[in-house]
Amino acid sequence: MTAFQELFRPCRINRLEVGNRIVMAAIGNNLADDEGYVTDRAIDYYVERARGGSGNVLCQVGSFIGGSLSIGILGFFMRWSGFTPVAMVLGMVLGERLEQSLRQALMISSNGVLIFLTKPISLFFLLLTAAVVAVDVITRKKGRIADDKEG
Repeated sequence: MTAFQELFRPCRINRLEVGNRIVMAAIGNNLADDEGYVTDRAIDYYVERARGGSGNVLCQVGSFIGGSLSIGILGFFMRWSGFTPVAMVLGMVLGERLEQSLRQALMISSNGVLIFLTKPISLFFLLLTAAVVAVDVITRKKGRIADDKEG
């Protein structure tokens, strides 16, 4: 038992005193209700595990199989198509704020999209975006032509 003696010693995590260093990993136990909310059965399950000697019990709060599956499929097709996940993360982080700003600009201009062409800064960013897309398309096209010549 001396080989695992440290496992049974108390330790501190910041200000929290943990009775030992045994950790029970989060596992799927299907104890949430149909909408994914925590039930009394789930709480009792984890309380019983904590009483059983685990110093730290990690638990899951819900299960989102449909969401996880769809994100996994999207990630697969993004990788297959050569897209970087950075673009998706940026879209998720900034998307709502950009939509709000777009709506605000359209309300100010009475739903006229010309506001984006009359202001110098927005025109600059539109032209910059078009240039980046054009360079990417041309570069990819040249790469395909070079691959066709080699193969």
